[in-house]
Amino acid sequence: MNVADMLIHKIDRTDLGPLTGVLVIDIGHIVAGPMVASILADFGATVIKVENPASLDPLRKVYPKNGVGLWAKSLDRNKLPITLNLKSPRGCELLEQVLAKADVLLENFRPGVLERLGFARDRLLAEVNERLVIGRVSGWGQTGPFRTRRGYGRTGEAGSGFAQLNGTAEGPPSHSAASLGDTAAAIWAAFGVMLALRASERDGVGQVVDVALNEALMRMLEQQIPVFDQTGRILARMGSETPGMPTVNVYRTRDGGYFSVSNATPRTQAAYIRLVGLEGDPDLGTVADTDRNRERFNAHVAAWMAERTLAEVDQLFDEAGAVGTPVWDAATITRNEHLAEREMVVSVDDPELGPFRMTGVVPKLSRTPGEVRHAGRMPGDANTQVLGGRLGLDQADIDLLRNEGVI
Repeated sequence: MNVADMLIHKIDRTDLGPLTGVLVIDIGHIVAGPMVASILADFGATVIKVENPASLDPLRKVYPKNGVGLWAKSLDRNKLPITLNLKSPRGCELLEQVLAKADVLLENFRPGVLERLGFARDRLLAEVNERLVIGRVSGWGQTGPFRTRRGYGRTGEAGSGFAQLNGTAEGPPSHSAASLGDTAAAIWAAFGVMLALRASERDGVGQVVDVALNEALMRMLEQQIPVFDQTGRILARMGSETPGMPTVNVYRTRDGGYFSVSNATPRTQAAYIRLVGLEGDPDLGTVADTDRNRERFNAHVAAWMAERTLAEVDQLFDEAGAVGTPVWDAATITRNEHLAEREMVVSVDDPELGPFRMTGVVPKLSRTPGEVRHAGRMPGDANTQVLGGRLGLDQADIDLLRNEGVI
């Protein structure tokens, strides 16, 4: 970005996020629910994270450093954490008071739990807040015969077709190393919440946003059902390869790195075949040829990669107009100049851990950008701020609630 572009970019921006003024109550746990809240908080929503004082969010214990969970530090960024025992009548009463003023409630319990707490949809919209948007993420959705089954990220992968598609042809189905079912569901839920907020503004009536982990991933696997419906074919596992497209794969370079090749158009496929020295080859000179002789093609490319370093391969691909990129790890990502310029690794000063780096904001908005203001705070850190500032309780009231185990 040149100086002129930077000045225009800066002048055009505002400090107000697009969701400034939206109040979100996050009673979720672990990944899916809290991530929905995290996305909204990045863009200015005021998010109050609610945890049971006797059983905090289990994510606070994952990847610990000095007793502090690193994953929660990132996922609970920009939130106001309070403790509230929803198994006590007084705790539920306080939550109801907050919900009466809120725009969004987020949860990812099994269907039925919210109802048992006394917060069924019909009651919330009829008696507490008719404009409330209720975001509900669960393993299998709020309806259907599987609705009460437990579900986590990997059950979403298994129940969507994702796991069946991943892995090698000779091996079993494979899962991702990340909580992909949770994060995909969170993104769809955040999108759904925005749609419901828009409808609430227009109609004055709230609604439920119902997202199932497996359905979120199904929507991202658009090809599998049409292919099966029209041909009877179930897409097969091929490791890092793709059916009908031999110009997609991962190879090891001379210095031990890995390079991911992804040429999906005739132009880039031709550039790739030319780059690795196969243009005009009678057996491997076209995409159709390489698909028919895939094993020989892969062996040729593997040998070509093994003669060059990762940096050399990357430069050659860029110069040739072929598509590919080195496989990056966290160490590479945190020092990459492209990601640094795009603020995809951000650092904040945290009172518990000091300088703390985490993933930046997605997507990038030109005028009302999101922002990471702080990392996740300690449990109950905002009790006085929320219960006092928003509900009008004085310190004596708050102390009494603490002594009674309500907060």
